[in-house]
Amino acid sequence: MRVSSRSCFGVLVSLALSTSACQLFLGGEDYVLDPGSGGSGGEGGATTTTSAGGGGATTTTTTTTTSSVGGGGEGGQGGGGGSPPVVSFGTPEVLATGRGALRDVVADATKVYYVVSGAAPQEGLVEALTVGDLSTAPVLPSLTAPRGLLLDGGQLYTTSGPTDAADTLCRVLRVPTTGGAATTLQSDTSSTNCYHAVGLATGFSLSSWMPDPLGASRAHIRRATLSPIAPVGASGLSHADGVAIPALLGVSGSVYWVDGVQGTVYRRALNNSVQLNQSAPGSSVTTLATNQPKVTDLAERLGLLYFVSDAGVARVSTSTPGATSLTSLVNAPRGVSVDETHVYWADTGTNRVRAVPLEGGAPVTVWSAGTELPVDTYSTGAFVYGITEQGTVVRVPKTVE
Repeated sequence: MRVSSRSCFGVLVSLALSTSACQLFLGGEDYVLDPGSGGSGGEGGATTTTSAGGGGATTTTTTTTTSSVGGGGEGGQGGGGGSPPVVSFGTPEVLATGRGALRDVVADATKVYYVVSGAAPQEGLVEALTVGDLSTAPVLPSLTAPRGLLLDGGQLYTTSGPTDAADTLCRVLRVPTTGGAATTLQSDTSSTNCYHAVGLATGFSLSSWMPDPLGASRAHIRRATLSPIAPVGASGLSHADGVAIPALLGVSGSVYWVDGVQGTVYRRALNNSVQLNQSAPGSSVTTLATNQPKVTDLAERLGLLYFVSDAGVARVSTSTPGATSLTSLVNAPRGVSVDETHVYWADTGTNRVRAVPLEGGAPVTVWSAGTELPVDTYSTGAFVYGITEQGTVVRVPKTVE
């Protein structure tokens, strides 16, 4: 998307948030690993000790995948260097099956939350799955084609289209993780489609839209204040012709987004004046990365943006243009997330959830979905979560040695 303590706010849809409300992304908790002292460095790269078995997504075949994080080589004399941490991914645990057409996933210490897209108006919902007893309950029901899901400070954020023929509004919504009445943060008159991505930044909710009510071929980014909430008439940050914005996020005072058509990653300050009727990307915009074919999702951690495209998994600084490739071994990737050791994505072309170390290297398979299509990932604490288009929810234990 695609968020807990790792993000501040940024997917519609896939969709990214952080506990500080200053950044947004799909990722894991931020903490620093002990670099170790002395000794020889471990070998770089990644090895799979037992390959995942085939079959359907509900398989529980024991699989342990290990990945060395960082470069190898011998440590320096006098205690320099040290072995890089070794990450092991354990046996996938199927938490639920047949939950409908799933789109986005986030999780906290006790529950997993996911979007069920629904095939008709008001058939979509956000559902919570309690890990302890595997019970499920709707958190936000009666949504129309919801896209994007963010978690921040005990609140969930998503979107919904018009509820019926008499309703003309698309909405950005907020609801407590415990359920209850939803708060509308943004609303716009619908034309053909509704929001594609949703995000948060300091003091603002963010959204992307395609097409723009001002023009059928124009995508736009919108912002609205969170306090006081002003859902109607959210102001535009950027309008651009001939683009699609599948993912965005906010970090401190800036919004970051991807142009899925042109394959570009952009940054723009939230306090800049409104830009209307612009050719892409509009004024006051910094281009961070270009020539990224079919980029689909965006995540952030510690001042670095991570994104997936048909060219692979890459990262770029939030302040300095120029992308660095982490791996090109992808097949129709989407649903990126990041934690303190790895970048994760749903490799839909191979029916797997994959991971690559933050510094790049050989990707490893975290979970094989069999014949089902994984669509999103989320890493938090000691687990990596994945969902499929066919309604399966899985978590994979992660151990850092």
